[in-house]
Order: sequence, then C-alpha cells, then structure tokens
Amino acid sequence: NDKSNNPGSELEPAQIDALMAKNRAGFAKAAQGLIAATDLALKAIDSRNAEALSDAGGEIDAACEACHLTFWYPNEGKQ
Repeated sequence: NDKSNNPGSELEPAQIDALMAKNRAGFAKAAQGLIAATDLALKAIDSRNAEALSDAGGEIDAACEACHLTFWYPNEGKQ
C-alpha cells in the first residue's frame, strides 16, 4: 500500500515492481553493477586509500542513478 513521495516525478511502487518483473535481467545487471561499485569501496577502505574511496563513491552514485533512471523515474530521461 505504499505510495510515491513524489508522484509525477517518480513511478508508484507497483509500477516499479512491474518494470522490474518485466526486465529481471536488466534489474539483475544493475544490482551487479552496484555490487561491483561497493566492492571497490570496500577494497579502498581496506587499503586506506582515500582517493580510491572517492572514486568508488562516484561509481556507486553512477550505478544507483542508472538503475533509478530505468526503474524508478524512467520518464525523467525522456523529457
């Protein structure tokens, strides 16, 4: 029974679920991209490499945004 906090700019939860169900492979690929990016961050933390951690933060942001543009607010990129 969840509702969007920003109707009109993001899809409703049921619509997001439907998109993910329709494109499971795409969603899985996006999730793997996020896992890879967070792996970079963990390696940077373990090696105490601040620059690599900052770079990994950019990779995490890019992975999140790519997924959101596909499944959360896909119409934003089409305007």
